[in-house]
Amino acid sequence: MRLILSAFAILFAASYLQAQITVTNSTFFAAGDTLRMASASNPEAIIAGPMGTNLTWDYSLLIKDSATQILVKDASLGSASASFPSAKVYQEVGFGETYFNITTNAITNLGFLTNGFAGVPVNITPKFNPALVVRRAPMSYFDINTTEASFLISFSTAIVPDTFFANLPLKPDSIRVNQMINRLDVVYSWGTINIPGGTYPCLRERRRTISETTVDLLIFGFWVDLGSLGIQFPGVGQDTTVAYHYFSSTEKEEIAVVTVNPANESETIDVQYKDNGVTSIYQPQPLTAQLFKGPQPAINQVQFDLLPLTHPADLAIVNAQGQLVLVRTGLTGLQTIDLSALASGTYFYRISANGQLMESGTLLRQE
Repeated sequence: MRLILSAFAILFAASYLQAQITVTNSTFFAAGDTLRMASASNPEAIIAGPMGTNLTWDYSLLIKDSATQILVKDASLGSASASFPSAKVYQEVGFGETYFNITTNAITNLGFLTNGFAGVPVNITPKFNPALVVRRAPMSYFDINTTEASFLISFSTAIVPDTFFANLPLKPDSIRVNQMINRLDVVYSWGTINIPGGTYPCLRERRRTISETTVDLLIFGFWVDLGSLGIQFPGVGQDTTVAYHYFSSTEKEEIAVVTVNPANESETIDVQYKDNGVTSIYQPQPLTAQLFKGPQPAINQVQFDLLPLTHPADLAIVNAQGQLVLVRTGLTGLQTIDLSALASGTYFYRISANGQLMESGTLLRQE
């Protein structure tokens, strides 16, 4: 009997290990790569949800708002390459250029060339010391890492337009910008994620970042904190962010990055996801009347009026963890849907017909 139980235990452990992936450095970007990401116009349709294993995250209802292509180039081609001699590649981004080192085990952000920082309209090249880790390998379930990075850069106000100091009683001699970053990364979930145009086995890493940025002015030989003068600028002060990063073992882009409110992680602020080059089939079509008829909140039943649709409809309901909990297909006319099998809470519904999203929204269920 013990032999049989041991055999079952070994088989169970083997199947468990096979189900979750390990992300290797084969997913690290390199010179010549083009990374394609999309920004979602409906991030509120996604809730990251709690930790777990063998989960399914259905993010296929994301609607593309904009797309970005990031070219990864050899660092020697960058205009600030001399400032980052250990960099292997750089990327052109909206504010300038970001330089990266790539090793067997990590991609690190060495610093950047920017045309403005913390409200200061000037070209500067802050360098992280130590460098900021952006990817690790190998990455496995329940990896826990801490990351610290910071930079301190000062420059003469001679290169800053005088209009920047219009509200100050006098022009300082220099400006100093200091940023410190502390981040806790925990890979505490794995499963399968669905996004428009693709399905991927993934590891999910939760990143909690605390950053603090200060700006000092050199006045009469003394450094004075800008905040002490009652002057406020965007990006100055302490900030906390929480984001969920979804990594596959085959793609160089992150499959999704879900940024949430750190004080209420059920509130999603922003979603970026891998752009597979397709327009989401869930792009809503204009209708003259709302299909969802309530009640809101619902107790045991809700109604949908599908009479305005010219094709049979499919209804899908997703829970707050992004898991599909109810599906009905081929629906027409006035439909009453039984929700008694669902627990109390917040859900998201979507109605599609003929391959297009007709309507989506929030559905509240209470006992």
